[in-house]
Amino acid sequence: MTDARLEAARQAFADPFVGYVLNTDPSGLDDSDLTQPQSAALGLLAQFAQSVLATPEGFERDYRRAMILGPLPQLGKTGVATTLREWCGGTFPSTDSADAVEALLLECVRNSYPALLLPEPDEKFRHFRYLNLSSVILQLDAGKQLVQAIRRDDGLGRLFPDSPAADGSPYEAGNSMLTWESGSGFSFQLALMPETMVRYTLLLAGINGEISLEACMRYAKDTLSVSRALARQERADLPLLVGLSNIELSEDIGSIDTPFGELRPMTPAARSYLGSGMSGREPGALLIGKASQRILSIDKWDPDQEATPEDREADWEKRRPAAEAAQKKVKSLIDRIRYSIMLASEDESILAPIDEVTTQITPLDQSTSSAIAHGGMAPFPPVAITHELAARIRLWARRVSENHPASLDIGMRRLISAATLRIDPMDGFIDAVMCWENLFGEAQETAFKVCASLATLLEPADHDKRKDMFAQLKRLYDIRSRLVHGSSEPDLRTAYAHRDLALKVALGARRAAYAMPGLLNARDATARYKLVLLGFPS
Repeated sequence: MTDARLEAARQAFADPFVGYVLNTDPSGLDDSDLTQPQSAALGLLAQFAQSVLATPEGFERDYRRAMILGPLPQLGKTGVATTLREWCGGTFPSTDSADAVEALLLECVRNSYPALLLPEPDEKFRHFRYLNLSSVILQLDAGKQLVQAIRRDDGLGRLFPDSPAADGSPYEAGNSMLTWESGSGFSFQLALMPETMVRYTLLLAGINGEISLEACMRYAKDTLSVSRALARQERADLPLLVGLSNIELSEDIGSIDTPFGELRPMTPAARSYLGSGMSGREPGALLIGKASQRILSIDKWDPDQEATPEDREADWEKRRPAAEAAQKKVKSLIDRIRYSIMLASEDESILAPIDEVTTQITPLDQSTSSAIAHGGMAPFPPVAITHELAARIRLWARRVSENHPASLDIGMRRLISAATLRIDPMDGFIDAVMCWENLFGEAQETAFKVCASLATLLEPADHDKRKDMFAQLKRLYDIRSRLVHGSSEPDLRTAYAHRDLALKVALGARRAAYAMPGLLNARDATARYKLVLLGFPS
């Protein structure tokens, strides 16, 4: 059908949103014969659309577009989009629950769900969809009631030690300071908690690619359970999102399950939320892992009693060990999945995933924070993950999870650095040779022990090949030694050749180590080279 109202609504809100509101298949909007209620709903939708389209692209348009999620007094107490869908005969999952907080949270999520169907926000305001729901939710009766239900809740109420359980304005009291094990600390407001919990729910659904109201209602119940556990200062596993560039997962690959989390194609919601790192590269894969977290302290917030710099420093020193341990766990998880992907490389192309941006999301965070890795060029080109490579990644992730010893962590990090961080090929070459040393190096006669052990490990059955490899490795090792002691660098073409060969040897040796009984469990490099060269038991 040709309908100016429909065209305006589609331009302002996109087909999925319009189809949801009109309770019809979005793919068949052009051919739909509207019922009287649908026509009336479309008329109101078109009025909103004209207001949206009258503003320039960017923040103001995104803001006006989001207002359709809020209520209009003349239409009722629910959001406009939800009300119009009800007019059109649309149904919703039940929000009934004996738990008052759960029932109200489900109703707020039901009203906010259409946010996932709106067009992607302007890149400059990529968090807009998730951050600016508070102006909508607190207009809803359910949102106002949820604030009071949280205040009275035995679990969630612990988050606000200055807030009495009595009813009152959501802006009366209800402020606290949360100090987290990760080292972060921020103020927390009761009035914004409904928006925080709804945002977390929608984000989980969007990132997991489950864009349905039923999925959002399911995630809402999980959100409440985790929020209560955190409020009790219990440890909880929270989603860790890592945007990886330099590898690309297509939709037909699906997810790659690993002990470190799921590798998935980037969903529109994840791309919108995470953005890109300092490099400007768009991540081509998303790692969804878990990292445990807990709240160390919940304190009253008093803006008139700001801590002195000395007090803050003393407090940080007390929290530093826990914070550093938590950060180290996250870094280790990311390193191990990147290392596993590298080990899955095929000879013709090195998989070199770069962690562009990392964030851990929580239902009790009223801001968004991302740790951006680094900028600069990628030393190796991007690689599309095939089904065969996906199977290899699963295999190596399992092997690394089960068998990787802490004594080889230095070499693992040098290997990752050589392939993803070092723009200068000679820096990458030096890092790769350090990975050799981590396997077989010792204080004395290092060159012979390292090169002989590598040659024996990689060519155990062919004497001539082993002899040639030893000579080649010894030459590379000597070049590395001269470089670090001030020798002139080779031309660029030779430098790249040295780096690539050193990397392939390091990867091959690490793979071969998993096939040699006892090698990975040896206590140090000395025990490893004696096992390889002399057959001494570990």
